[in-house]
Amino acid sequence: MLKFIVALSLLTSVAFAQIKTQQIPRDEIQQIWNQLPVASKDASKPYILDHNKVTTNSVLLLHGLSDSPYYVRQIGEVFYKKGWNVVAILYRGHGTKAEDLKYVKVKEWRADVQNGIKIAKLLGQNVSIGGFSTGATLAIEALLNKSAPFQSLYLFSPAIGFYDKMAYLSCIVKPFMQYDEPDAIENSDVRYRKIAINSVCQLRKVMKSIRKFRRADEIKVPVFTVITDADTTISPKDMHKFANRLETQKYVITYPAELKIAHGAVTRSETNSKFNELKTELNKFIQNYFKAE
Repeated sequence: MLKFIVALSLLTSVAFAQIKTQQIPRDEIQQIWNQLPVASKDASKPYILDHNKVTTNSVLLLHGLSDSPYYVRQIGEVFYKKGWNVVAILYRGHGTKAEDLKYVKVKEWRADVQNGIKIAKLLGQNVSIGGFSTGATLAIEALLNKSAPFQSLYLFSPAIGFYDKMAYLSCIVKPFMQYDEPDAIENSDVRYRKIAINSVCQLRKVMKSIRKFRRADEIKVPVFTVITDADTTISPKDMHKFANRLETQKYVITYPAELKIAHGAVTRSETNSKFNELKTELNKFIQNYFKAE
C-alpha cells in the first residue's frame, strides 16, 4: 500500500510538472493566426508576447476603431512582466488603408475576436480579456456572450456611448457620407486619420448589443477601468454609468478633465502624463486577484 501511495505521489508530481512546463502549441496557433488580418505596416502589426510555455494566465487585448495593436502594446507589456502570455490581434479593416473601413461588417470583427480568444486559450490556462475604446466594447460583448470563461476584464476608455450624439445616426447617413474628415491626411503608421462612417455604424451595433451601460450588472468577474473626463470621443457620463452599475469587484481610475488627457492618450506613456501611475495600479489589481507566476 505504501509503495502504491509513493508511486501515485510521483506520478502526480510528474503530471504537475508537465502542466507547469506545457509547451505552447505554436502550429495550432499559427493556423488560427493565418485567419486574422495582416497589417501593411510594421508599427500596426498584431503581436504575441509569450514566455515560451503555457502560463497560468493569458490575456487578449483589443485595439480601438481606426487604430491598431500599437495602442495596447504598453498595456500588454504590464501583463507580460507579471508572467502572463499576451495576444493582441488586428481586426478586419484595420492596419491597411482607411478605405477598407468603408466595407467592414461587425460580424467580421466578432469573428476576429473569436479567433483571438482561441489563441489566448492556447496560451494560458485561465483567460482574461480587455481593450481600448472599441476594443473594450468588443471585450464586454464577448464576456456577456460567454465566449469563454474569462477571469477578469480590462477597459481603457470603453466605447459605451458616443460623445457626439450625431454619431448615433451613422447607420442612417453612411449611404450619403463616407468619412467624418474626408480631407484628413493619412500620415500615421498606427492609425487612420479619417474614419469611415460605416465603421462608426458597426461600432454602434456593438454598443446596442451591450445596451450601453444597462448590462453592466451581468458582469461577475473583476473589472479594471480607466476613464478620462476630458474625453470628447466617448461620453464620460456613459462610461461612469457603466462603472457605477458594476456589481462585482472593480477598480476605476478617473482622470479629471483639467488633466486634458484625451481619449486616445490613455494607453500610452508618451501621451498620458499619469501612465506610470496607471501601470502601478494595474500591477496591484493583477496581484490582488491572481497568483504570481
